[in-house]
Amino acid sequence: MAMVKVVGGICVSVALIGATSLGAVLLLNNGMPEYTTLSSVTSGKYVEEHKDYFVVADGDTNNDWWEWAYRNRYELMDKPANGSKFAGIASGAQGENSLKAKCKDVYTKDKGDINTGTTHEMNKYSEYEVWQYCSLLRKKPKTIQEANKVSTYTTAGMYGKDKAANLIDPDHLDNEDFWNLKHSQFFGWSNKKGAASNGQEATDDKSIFNKLFKTKNSTGKQIKSLCKEAYFKKESDEETPKKDVLRYCSLKGTE
Repeated sequence: MAMVKVVGGICVSVALIGATSLGAVLLLNNGMPEYTTLSSVTSGKYVEEHKDYFVVADGDTNNDWWEWAYRNRYELMDKPANGSKFAGIASGAQGENSLKAKCKDVYTKDKGDINTGTTHEMNKYSEYEVWQYCSLLRKKPKTIQEANKVSTYTTAGMYGKDKAANLIDPDHLDNEDFWNLKHSQFFGWSNKKGAASNGQEATDDKSIFNKLFKTKNSTGKQIKSLCKEAYFKKESDEETPKKDVLRYCSLKGTE
């Protein structure tokens, strides 16, 4: 009988997951409570295209997550910059001066109302802090283009070259949370309430993603390694259908 571990709200079978994948999942969750993410966002808002990564801040459903984020991120990670709209937060979920309340306000902001630069701007939320405090990830992932790795893919038609602005770089340190989350979602191991595996959406029998899903990860391969392999392929390659590459290797999940 396979040994089962329950850690941080995750119930996983070690025999099926393998030590490497298990470690990645536990590292990502670090005791993270269950959560729900945004499902509907008004057009033009900053979080519109990335809603699957941001935790719902309405009601009390995710209060445990917000308290966890306050303890494990706000108090332990980089403190907000001087003059930051996140400065002076007093709790995770209680009252108007909570992390939850601030993030709820973030979700109402248009794209132009979020400071995407590195220099502080008064009266604007910092994109860096928005991802650190309001999202499942500690940092916004960097694409191949943003990581300055386009030159790695030398042949025209390669996904890594043609889709460099969409696909997440496999090696940048800022992207580790993204890849761990993608892997856990692929096999249905994430802490999202009611989450099912999205690996079953890779339906093409020739797809490398379909093959990984069918093995139930017995090979120990990671989604990151498959995406890295796919980046050197072209859209015409049957093993790497565009819909799968974008679904599992990009932030948006589509073009």
